[in-house]
Amino acid sequence: MFKLSPFVNVILKKENQVLLIKRVDSAKWYPGFFSFPGGKIDGNETVLLASIREVREELGVSLDPKGLSVVHVCHYRKEDGFEGLDFFLQAQESSWSGELHNMEPEKHECIEWINLDKLPDNLIHIHKHAFQEINKGSFYSEFGW
Repeated sequence: MFKLSPFVNVILKKENQVLLIKRVDSAKWYPGFFSFPGGKIDGNETVLLASIREVREELGVSLDPKGLSVVHVCHYRKEDGFEGLDFFLQAQESSWSGELHNMEPEKHECIEWINLDKLPDNLIHIHKHAFQEINKGSFYSEFGW
């Protein structure tokens, strides 16, 4: 039976930097890679609620849903046939409160503010693709087909 898995990714920016999470080397998916904060949408949960929950779980900060906007959607397929639908949301800097912390050190090696013009080579491919598409003004893309 076909299954499409939805994910949320939250882009937190300040000045000329973006916040990225580096996954531990023992991670099940993309070990040692950087990613935007986020994760899988749980059942009975909207895109906005999933984004708020994931940022709270991973970074320990609260997001105001009024400061979140969907900036890109990407339908992708991995080599193993897995298909995902990723929602990329940008959070206005004024929309989060609290101090950023790595709340899941067993999953994430660190969190880092990285210059937008120096994104790491080991940024998850779909995230790098989406970020390029966002910068071109594209709301929707497909990847891996």
